[in-house]
Amino acid sequence: MNDVDFFNQMVMPAVDEFSQHPGDIRLGTQACQWLQNMCDHYFYHNQSDSLKVDSCTNRDQFRATIRKTDWATEQVTLIANGTKHARSRFFDLHLERGVCGIMRCGFPMSTAHYVFIDEENAWLLYQLTEYVAKGWSQRLGLS
Repeated sequence: MNDVDFFNQMVMPAVDEFSQHPGDIRLGTQACQWLQNMCDHYFYHNQSDSLKVDSCTNRDQFRATIRKTDWATEQVTLIANGTKHARSRFFDLHLERGVCGIMRCGFPMSTAHYVFIDEENAWLLYQLTEYVAKGWSQRLGLS
């Protein structure tokens, strides 16, 4: 399975499923893990092209480079590592149920989305996974 197939068959279904059920934390952490796994598949498929792998010479170096791409990618990586390996930074996050947005007549009020909060930020997890997936889609030349 090449990197594009992995993205289309494994990563995007997980991200899409979580986007359809943003209140399911299991789906959210799984989407983060699939997005993080994309680093390995992309690197191994493209390692002979130094431009595609940002001049990285090994997988760990590429992972570190991707993690620093932007704030959203770093958060998804932290969540993936925290849930897989019980990394200490994950325990500094407080998981809260909440909804961010504008309330309008006729919209349901019972939908719960997961908001992760640390000392400086609060974010909706499904928006982070969608954003990071879009970045991979662009890197793969799919969008």
